[in-house]
Amino acid sequence: MSALETGRLAAAGRTGLIAYFAGNPVAANLLMLLLFAGGVIAALQIPLQRYPDLQTRTISVSVAAPGSSPSEVEADINRRVEEAVVGLSGVARVVATASEGLGRIDIELATFANENTVLGDVQSAVDGIENFPPPNAEQPEVAVLRFPQEVITLAVSSALVDENGLRLAAEELRHEILQLPAV
Repeated sequence: MSALETGRLAAAGRTGLIAYFAGNPVAANLLMLLLFAGGVIAALQIPLQRYPDLQTRTISVSVAAPGSSPSEVEADINRRVEEAVVGLSGVARVVATASEGLGRIDIELATFANENTVLGDVQSAVDGIENFPPPNAEQPEVAVLRFPQEVITLAVSSALVDENGLRLAAEELRHEILQLPAV
């Protein structure tokens, strides 16, 4: 008695999907090949991204105040901006850093907050602060934090050419790369 006949005899008294495939090994193999081919096709359709898009969901307010000490920056800039933005809708957390000549306030967005809406609200809140910026400070810069993604780095070196020659070669290479249609 062959294996096929044994499988049919074993499955003769049973009904169901497993019994059907036990009695029909050709159908089981065809189903396996179909599932394998579907898996390969699906795997080829998955998009690949070497450097994922990083979304910090953070808005930065920077105010330069040349010649100011960190305590002056904290009192005249950071504290005033913090008070203006802390109650805005979509703001999860406010973190301020005062250093010599620079005040920076990072505003982290809530989970479902619209980035553009909160950016506009923060800009309006900063613009609405009375007598701001202080006389010794520059205008505040309000922007969404973005991380530039470096895609390629090229190094040009030579034992035969001097530094000026290398600089010219690097600039020419840069110009040629920028002329490519995909860049």
